[in-house]
Amino acid sequence: MEGDMISIKIHHGGSFSKEGQLCYVGGQVSIFRNCDSERMSYFCLVDMAKDVGFKGGDELFYAIPGYSLENGIDKLHDDHSVRKMLNFAKKGKSMEIYIKHLEQGVSATPIFGQDVEDNHVEETWLALQPIEIL
Repeated sequence: MEGDMISIKIHHGGSFSKEGQLCYVGGQVSIFRNCDSERMSYFCLVDMAKDVGFKGGDELFYAIPGYSLENGIDKLHDDHSVRKMLNFAKKGKSMEIYIKHLEQGVSATPIFGQDVEDNHVEETWLALQPIEIL
């Protein structure tokens, strides 16, 4: 069964900055279009991120729609966190993901956790879609 098709925007090559409000500065944005939310897993996201420079020790975060990065960012670290993110994606049809590169220190990385209903997401392989770089 096919799930909702979403776009994943990955911010990479930059870094988080906490001068004033938290923001991601520098780098590029790559877009993966038509990703099947039913087939999405943590390792699928890591594979996408590897295509744009994700390396061992790097971390993935997603922006919660409707919140600033200061108050609405959460860490992706397993399939449960991906399902939590996908609950937000169904409302907006796209998600913004940020790579925190290990070699680029971060002055602050707030975590905004919300209890979200756990929807079942199959842990099957997701074919990577062509990338559009902005």
